[in-house]
Amino acid sequence: MPASLCPSGDSRWTGLGIFPVRLMLFVFIIAAISVSAVEIVATININAITALVLGLITLVHTIVDIALFFNSKLKPVYVVAMSSIMFSFWLSFSVWEVVEMVYMGHDRRSGSYYGSYQCSIVDMKDYHSNSPGDWSCPLPKARFSFSWILVLLYIASIVYSAQALKKEKKDTFQRQVDQAVAAMQAIRPPIMGCPQCGVQMLAHQFFTELPSPQYVQGNPAADSEKVNNDPAKNYIFP
Repeated sequence: MPASLCPSGDSRWTGLGIFPVRLMLFVFIIAAISVSAVEIVATININAITALVLGLITLVHTIVDIALFFNSKLKPVYVVAMSSIMFSFWLSFSVWEVVEMVYMGHDRRSGSYYGSYQCSIVDMKDYHSNSPGDWSCPLPKARFSFSWILVLLYIASIVYSAQALKKEKKDTFQRQVDQAVAAMQAIRPPIMGCPQCGVQMLAHQFFTELPSPQYVQGNPAADSEKVNNDPAKNYIFP
């Protein structure tokens, strides 16, 4: 993601395409709401009403996400949770729209009660095309297409936010380790004549139980002391 699209001071989303995904969500949800509104005017369709309500909810939360993004307050854990919830809603609705699409291919003379000319399951009116005697269903088909685009965008949102959450946890753990090491270095007394050697020996000895090479190089007496002293006391405590 371009640096200009990433808010200053918030590195959680650096290199991730969450902002373009949010912009595409905004564009396609506007399109889905528009199609659903026109469809409701043309015919009473419960699916179109459902899409309109769900679209308005999605629009509000998308605008909130974009505002939080530019204020560096968009938390990955929040995006994961909200994207998962909205994904489940749109996926369930899109699967129901698949059933709606199945009836559209039926012959209009079949006499099915599922909708006039099979344009949708619960139509009370028919969808007229420009040609007399010809019947088509452009509005439900457009709504169906936008719904599945939104499903795919929410999948991308979940993937990006999960990556950001993993990165945030890793950075938090590293910051805690650095703070712990700094605290240990602050309370460890320095070695006489070599203040910095105490820090060097502490970090090295903590993992190896031996003085660090930097400490030995700055204190040649440490090697002779290891030879003369008991093997159990080969290392020097500051």
